[in-house]
Parts: sequence; C-alpha cells; structure tokens
Amino acid sequence: MTKTVIRGGSGLGDALYLQPIVRHLLMQGRDDLIVGTDYPAVFSQLKVPTTPLVKSQGKIIGHYTGRKSVPGTSQFEDCCIRAGINEPVEMVLNWKPVNKTLINQLKRFGKPILLVSMPRSPMGRNDGFADELMPTQEAYLAVLGTLKKHFLIVQVGSGKALFPLPGIDVDLGNKTCVTDLIDVATAASGMFGYCSFMIPLAESLNKPGLFLWSRRGLESKSAFINTITPEKVLHKPSSLHAVDDWDVRRISETVDEFLRQIGSS
Repeated sequence: MTKTVIRGGSGLGDALYLQPIVRHLLMQGRDDLIVGTDYPAVFSQLKVPTTPLVKSQGKIIGHYTGRKSVPGTSQFEDCCIRAGINEPVEMVLNWKPVNKTLINQLKRFGKPILLVSMPRSPMGRNDGFADELMPTQEAYLAVLGTLKKHFLIVQVGSGKALFPLPGIDVDLGNKTCVTDLIDVATAASGMFGYCSFMIPLAESLNKPGLFLWSRRGLESKSAFINTITPEKVLHKPSSLHAVDDWDVRRISETVDEFLRQIGSS
C-alpha cells in the first residue's frame, strides 16, 4: 500500500497539534498514513509509522501556516482545516505514562505539581527574530513568585535559559526526553509559561494553563509576530492568559482564576 505522508510544522508544539489530528484520521479508518515528524515519540502511542520531517513532502499538511490572520478559529482548528477535516476534532493525547518512576519521584514531595517553561529564545531561534514574543523577566518572575506558594515548581524545556528561575523545586530543564516531558505533564496540576509548546501540551492533556504574553509581541511591526495572539493560539477555556504590562491587580485576578480552575479540576 502506498503511504500518505501527513506532516505539520517542525517544532514540538507542531507535533502536539498534529497528534490528535492523526488519531482522528486513524479512528476514521485511514490506514495509509505515515507521519513526517522530528518528534516520533509524540506519536509512539498511536499505531502509525513515522518518518523524518521533510517540509517539501506531505500530501496532508496539518499546520496553521496560511491562516494566521484568519479570525474566528484557533491555531488547532486551523491545523484541522488545512488537513482537510471539516468535522470537530478532539484535542487530546490520551497519553499513558511510561516513566512512572520519574512521576513517583515528583509525587513524593507531597505537593501539587506546576510545570513551568524554562525562559528561552522563542521558537528556538538564535537570530533574535522572535525575541518580541518573550514576556519581561520582571513580569514572569512576579507571577511565578505567587504560584510557587501553592505548588511544587518543576522547570522543563530545552536550550539555553535567558534568565534563571529562583525558587524552583525540581529543574528538569535539558534533562528530559520528549516521552518523559509528556509523562511529567500528565502528573501536573497545571502549567505556567509563555507562548510555546507548553500551550498545546497543556491543552491536549486537559490541564489548566496560565500563559504570559508580551506586549512587545502583540504590537510588533511583524505580521508574523503580532498575529500570535491569545485569541488565536488558545483553544480551550482551561487556558488563561495575562500580558506582561498589565497592572498588578489585573494579573493577580488572572492568577486567582487559574488557581480556582486547578482547584475545581
């Protein structure tokens, strides 16, 4: 049987968007798919083969590129539309944890786990192109300072940290494979970060998330950057956002709402 290549973008977040789409198509009876991805671990719990990502290939493109400025849909919905799917698709991983030893090590602390994004260059870029997306250090640390009163703070992510996070309890930055990352996420009560893979990770695991946006990014002269808005990126009601230039009261109200969501989840 000739295989049909389905692919998304090149990032981990792109793979997390694509996995529910692939699952949906498999449930619809598609047995000819092969996933083009640099993150095969994301698809390891589906009965589907993978191949290294080649952007010039792919008969089915499950990526939001081309719809960034289209209002009324989220990035995930745009991925589904571009993949040719018209019916609703559930954004869910249905992940079964693999590294239960790691999960148990974190649970032994006896506190609810909050996964926190390591502050690094957005999109993994080293040329400064996406720097405007990163919220200010002052705002990021202020929100984290409030949250760490309630949780075991576990830092995750890869790359070079732009600034250290004081008071984190467990630093898994650059210390997890993709499978371990998703495993730890399944055990978390919630997630805090900025616009990155953390958003589809939280949403596909139905975890409450609080994500800090940058005013510089929202007002960027680059259309590619300024269309990366909370309204476009966030797909589920469990995902909340704040902006780094909001006043203390407004940010505090959002943090309180996040804590209420975790308490009721």
